[in-house]
Amino acid sequence: ALYFCGYNDNHALIQRSRFTNNASEGPGGALVAQCNARMTIEESLIANNRARGAGGVWASCSKNDCKTDERRVVIRASSIVDNDATETDSIGGGLWAGAPVALQAVTIARNRAYYGGAIAGSPNVWAKDVLIVDNEIVNPYGTSRGCGKDGLGKAQGVLEWPQVERTQFDGPCQTGGAEGDPKLGELSDNGGPTQTCALGADSEAIGKGTACEGNDQRGKPRKTPCDIGAYQTP
Repeated sequence: ALYFCGYNDNHALIQRSRFTNNASEGPGGALVAQCNARMTIEESLIANNRARGAGGVWASCSKNDCKTDERRVVIRASSIVDNDATETDSIGGGLWAGAPVALQAVTIARNRAYYGGAIAGSPNVWAKDVLIVDNEIVNPYGTSRGCGKDGLGKAQGVLEWPQVERTQFDGPCQTGGAEGDPKLGELSDNGGPTQTCALGADSEAIGKGTACEGNDQRGKPRKTPCDIGAYQTP
């Protein structure tokens, strides 16, 4: 859908937008931030996209200072849902972080990949109040379902479901993160400019957020205590 090569640290701002049903024979079914791009994605939906690498978002950079900038690509109050990178050896159903990526109040759900059903390149990801739910892998080894064996580089208030046990080749996205079934609904019109996945009444994501500033994906204020993910319950 969108390819952005950010020479000289150029910045792209994407707000209240929908990227659905796109396909790429290369990386990034929905969005590619490449070269040394800065990109901010806010209150947006990335769903049902397909690619050979990163069904949803592909982020990469080449300069050393790009590789050490924790907020090179920022995704906030957005949903990355039902994306596909299942061709053999493809990585990152929802996101591939070859550049540093910051996630805040994001829902990453029901994505599929050969490796890294939710996120590949997870050590480059800084995450706050992120919901990682029902992502799948198709490799014959049964590894790297969510974030791979190394987990997220920095994590606060991350709820992963189902939980991933630590093995030689796999592990949880956040050690000691929130636990329990978030009772995440399907994508639907819950108000706002794009579809969202609502939380069920007894969701374990309700009230477990840690960074409660800003709005949710629909533009509704994230109250205190706030919820984990892109949807804030009334």
